[in-house]
Amino acid sequence: MSPRDRDAWNTVLTVLIGISAALIAIGFYYALTTEVTVNLLWPLGSTGGMTWFGYRHLVHRHQDRLRALDDAQDRLAREALTGWRGAVADVIASCRPGQRIGDAERDVFVAALHTHYAAGRLDAAELDERLSAALAAKTIEDLTHVVRDLPSEGAGR
Repeated sequence: MSPRDRDAWNTVLTVLIGISAALIAIGFYYALTTEVTVNLLWPLGSTGGMTWFGYRHLVHRHQDRLRALDDAQDRLAREALTGWRGAVADVIASCRPGQRIGDAERDVFVAALHTHYAAGRLDAAELDERLSAALAAKTIEDLTHVVRDLPSEGAGR
């Protein structure tokens, strides 16, 4: 290789090395200023940073819980629309005598009372009285007393 060719290759290599060094420097600058790196490095260096990191972790945990709650509410809404949550008879059959009940069971009975009111089996005063009793119910017997004299949902439609 002639000295002239060698000088040309040296120039090309020098330029390539310079460009590579510039790209590496830009990459390091970008890596040091992105949120991921700051999130990892800043908490390690300061007490305030550790507090910030802990707060950020709690916020993410809270957001995850809110997402899970939203998913559960969406699921319950879909179940209510498709009727999967069951009729009064299904709720009564699934509970043992004296068992305490929750909002899901009360909601089934409240929906049944509204259905009976819409069908004309209850007037407004009876509906209010029975709704109050259903919402105040603690056991399954309290709920069954609310609908005892009404036909089942499937009958008489």
